[in-house]
Amino acid sequence: MKKRLWLNFMVVGLIAATLVGCGSSGTTQQTSNNTSSNQTGSAIKELTIAAQDYNEPAIVDYMLKEIIEKNTSVKVTVKRTSGMSSLMHDSLVKGDIQIYSGYAGTQFQKIFKQAYNDQYKANPESVLDYVRTEEMKQYGVWVSPKLGFYDNYAIAVSAETAQKFNLKKDSDIVPYAKDWAVGMDQDFANIPESGMPGMKKAYGLNWKKEVSMDYNLIYQALANNNVQAIVAYSTDGRLKKFNQVTLEDDKHFLPPEYGIVMIKDSVRKELNLDKVLEKLWGAISNEDIIQLNYLADVEKQDLDKIAHDWLVKKGLI
Repeated sequence: MKKRLWLNFMVVGLIAATLVGCGSSGTTQQTSNNTSSNQTGSAIKELTIAAQDYNEPAIVDYMLKEIIEKNTSVKVTVKRTSGMSSLMHDSLVKGDIQIYSGYAGTQFQKIFKQAYNDQYKANPESVLDYVRTEEMKQYGVWVSPKLGFYDNYAIAVSAETAQKFNLKKDSDIVPYAKDWAVGMDQDFANIPESGMPGMKKAYGLNWKKEVSMDYNLIYQALANNNVQAIVAYSTDGRLKKFNQVTLEDDKHFLPPEYGIVMIKDSVRKELNLDKVLEKLWGAISNEDIIQLNYLADVEKQDLDKIAHDWLVKKGLI
């Protein structure tokens, strides 16, 4: 998705300096005292988790921080960065950070330069299988099972429109597209194969009008009926704010952006982090993450509080 794939390389020097060490940024709450410890024999006393520059992965990172600190003697610092996926991955491999949350499709395409062709479209789960195998083999990075949510570009319409026309999947919209305007950001509009040109070809879509605009304007444009469909981010909190729904990519046009956690394997082994964190695997549904993003993006709540409250609600801490 665009938030992960199109960040500017000019931030590299700044972020590399930011990631070294375990100090906290102005927006990061200081680590609380540990309440329990089952890793007193470990030589690892501190971990750094890097969070990308938007709220969704940062919320997940605060969940990881709290669970680790509740169950080990390790102090965890969450570093907010504006780093792109390749820089985050390099920092993990080098050991400047030990953990970050990301997305399977992004790793597949951006780190391993793999094409999302028919072989993988026929079996989207194989994308995650590939990433898990190759991360360990090539980089010594352990990749978690799916967190449970899926975040990608998705066609969205108002809930009223979806009900009126019984729209549930992208194929359902084809008969109506010729009468509708669709809004999208410029990136998706211009990517030949994996953007709107490719989507139109895959689904046989023929929109009446295609409108490129700043991503932050598309939800309001749909709410105002300036367009009748948008290409949204499937877990954006503004979908909840404006009562808009996403449609299923039933032809698997886009690679599966399963939420995942990546951990340096030597650290994972020493602290048994796969076991410490296992209650989180599969626990965060798309409905959950949309609500959490809503609290962050719309209500402007603190990210560590959002993460804590959700973990308590789910009985995970």
